[in-house]
Amino acid sequence: MKQKRNNRINFGAVASAHTFVHACSHVHLSLIPVLMIEFQLTLLATSIIATVPYFFQIFGGIFSGMFSDKTGPYNMVAISLLFSGIGAIIAGVASEQWILILSFSLLSLASSIYHPPAYSITSKMNKENTGTILGILGSTGVFGVAIGPITVGLLLTSIGWRSTYLMWSIPILSLAILILVLRLDKKNRENSTQINEEKEIDEEKGSLRNNHDLIAVLATTSLISMGRICATTYFTVYLVVSQGISESTSIVLVGVMSLAGIISAASGGYFADKYGNKRWLTLIYGIMVILLLLFTYAKGIRTITGIAIIYGFIRTMDMGASASLIADVSTDKRRSKAYGMYFLPVYVLGAFIPILAAYVAEQTDISSVFILASIFMFLGVIVLQKVSSEKKVKNKNLKEE
Repeated sequence: MKQKRNNRINFGAVASAHTFVHACSHVHLSLIPVLMIEFQLTLLATSIIATVPYFFQIFGGIFSGMFSDKTGPYNMVAISLLFSGIGAIIAGVASEQWILILSFSLLSLASSIYHPPAYSITSKMNKENTGTILGILGSTGVFGVAIGPITVGLLLTSIGWRSTYLMWSIPILSLAILILVLRLDKKNRENSTQINEEKEIDEEKGSLRNNHDLIAVLATTSLISMGRICATTYFTVYLVVSQGISESTSIVLVGVMSLAGIISAASGGYFADKYGNKRWLTLIYGIMVILLLLFTYAKGIRTITGIAIIYGFIRTMDMGASASLIADVSTDKRRSKAYGMYFLPVYVLGAFIPILAAYVAEQTDISSVFILASIFMFLGVIVLQKVSSEKKVKNKNLKEE
């Protein structure tokens, strides 16, 4: 009973942190049309604003994955919130491009520091329904990704985007201080030590599964991420330039897309547990490919909005399943490192994919980024078929125990 209560408190802290970290981490992508006008930038020049933060994510992901198990995963979550709060404050007072890039980089760094320890913590809370609980965690991040652009879009013409960043820094820093004061790492260390010792032998046996699975999962994640980055980075530019929608409306629509994915992220984990990670991911990625191609032919704000909301709903339904695959092929002892490897390709690829997408868009037209995104995702579906059915193996082992 006490352990369940502790798990609820722990999950509440980690989930809230996920929302706050993402409330500011992706807003700069929605602001690209605004920044292009304010600083008189070309599309290729703004790609630098989208690209540089990913370099910081690379270092943050490596650092967090390697040291969170040693320093304490909850402490690492608090550190990520501190970086996020500081980045939001700098963005709120920035008046030059390089300061903006610095603030966006700190916000991206915070995101990369957060994910390995947070997903490691959550994956250990429920062994039988890993996909479901990881899907719920994913939905809290989706809520942050949604509420951030929505608040900026709604307040853009009143208090401005800089003041919105300052507003978000208050709850972010408050939660960071709360987690440090509660000393969650110390309270959970004694409970986890005994459990880890009892399962150490079984985990080492599980770690002997084919490394082929881990490589295939990481390759799939990389290709899917390339598709996501292509579609997400310049989506507001596509709405403004190609469809003639206003900047504020475009930013709000991006937030609504993310809002549509909150429930689907949690439910996606449930269906993955029920039908199998691989089968579920194949279905979801296949639908995403079709929706991306529809953007290239769609005309009119109603049609675009309809496709966008459906895409926003579908694109988060893979969160629980893909994160659960990593839990299946890693041990508790090395879980944070495994998630560090899981998120690392996203950060590495994000450092140059926006530039590639911008180049393609300038050579053809902005809607071409969706074709490029669909190609990457289709390749990801093909590579995914190389992953064995580790979910079946996991369920079999649970029954035997």
